[in-house]
Amino acid sequence: MVAYIQSSDITLHTLQVPILFNIRPPVKGDVTPRLILGYSFDFILNATTKDEIMFYSTDNPYSGYTYYPITKRNKANVTSSFKTLNMGPVVGLGLDFKSDKFTYLIDARYKIGVNNINNLGELKINGNRSFSANTFTVTLGIAF
Repeated sequence: MVAYIQSSDITLHTLQVPILFNIRPPVKGDVTPRLILGYSFDFILNATTKDEIMFYSTDNPYSGYTYYPITKRNKANVTSSFKTLNMGPVVGLGLDFKSDKFTYLIDARYKIGVNNINNLGELKINGNRSFSANTFTVTLGIAF
């Protein structure tokens, strides 16, 4: 039997601490747009991977590998493979909807990861040793 990792899904569990500025143009009305600019500090709390492993039988020595793939999903904790801090600039757009008692908020933000979060020099993903994590966030809220 020969085993190859076919694909990996990495999940990062983070605590995100954004510092954001909401820029509102001086418009009148019940709907106000916002430009969101800032920076986010994301602390990586836990990282897991699900590897799809393909096993190939080598029972037939005359034809090389016989193609009898067996797939197995292997889950592992890989927190030590990542640095603790992931940070980057944040940009987004939002809307405020005013009513009689409340203001309803919706916004979408994107954080661009600028630092290398790989903690293992030999770990490669798609041929790269250095990689970062980007984040897309949608927020719904009520302001009093």
